[in-house]
This record gives sequence, C-alpha cells and structure tokens, in this order.
Amino acid sequence: MPTDGEVWIADLGDEIRRRVLVLSDARLHQLANRAVVAPMSTEVPDAAPWFVDAGDDEYANVHLIRSIPVARLLERARAIDHRAMVEIRSVLTHLFDL
Repeated sequence: MPTDGEVWIADLGDEIRRRVLVLSDARLHQLANRAVVAPMSTEVPDAAPWFVDAGDDEYANVHLIRSIPVARLLERARAIDHRAMVEIRSVLTHLFDL
C-alpha cells in the first residue's frame, strides 16, 4: 500500500504514465481507495515556489495536486527524505492558506 512521501509511477489516463509524489496516507487509501498526488518534474521555472525539490533532480509540482484511484499507482519508484516532505507540507499550507 502506498504511503505519503513515496514517488510512484502512475497511470493518469489517456495512456499517460507519470511519476507522482503521494501526499496522502494509508488511512485515506484504505477508506476512499484514492490517493492525493502531485506530479513530479525534472525542470523548474525560475521563481516558482510551488515546485519543491524532492531530491534526485526531481521537483514536486504541489500546485497541481489531484486525487486518483489507488489502483492507478503502478510501481513504487522511491521515497523522498523527511526534509523534502516537511517543505512540501509547508508550501501546501501557504498555497491553500491552511
């Protein structure tokens, strides 16, 4: 079962497979059979604070979060470090004024 802080290869429909960062925890996955994810990117525009460095030359595009069925998470690629998850949560808090 996927959990927050993991990068997965996901089927996003229309035959598009992309690396995504799982933001939700196993409780949501079990209860709703869905996962909240942010797409990953290898490039980041200048002055874009919503692109967060997730290590391994990848950036989480936290402004593009969405929910997908857990079944669309096809293969676990890696886990990001704790520091990156703390920064991602901070950016989400500021973006959505939580």
